[in-house]
Amino acid sequence: MVADRIGNLNVIVPVSLIWAIVSFTWLAVDSVPGYYAFTIFYGIASSSFQCLFPSTVARITPRLDTIGTRLGMAFSVSGLASLTGPPIGGAIQAASGGGFTAPQIWAATVTLLASFLFTALRMHIGGLSLKARC
Repeated sequence: MVADRIGNLNVIVPVSLIWAIVSFTWLAVDSVPGYYAFTIFYGIASSSFQCLFPSTVARITPRLDTIGTRLGMAFSVSGLASLTGPPIGGAIQAASGGGFTAPQIWAATVTLLASFLFTALRMHIGGLSLKARC
């Protein structure tokens, strides 16, 4: 509802930043109740991003007849990342001696990079004005 009022990119940028922050908090979790709390917040942040992603792609597409093509391309890239992410995380874990700290840092850093890319897209489309609805 908020994205309909102020623009998809104006919402997905802070949502992706929150997701990155929550991803970095994974490093501090060291108990079972902490994992439950982390899972709740991570689920909220990541599902917010997943819900906004298709509508943001549709919103930045200038022609209606190419929305399907752009969504297909975006989900292909996302699918490729979903297929390669776990093996990369496993390789990082194996290379770091079997601990989970290095894969957690990798996941959080990639999420932060995505946040920076969405911020750059927002600045490219809407400029520096916070009032731009994009």
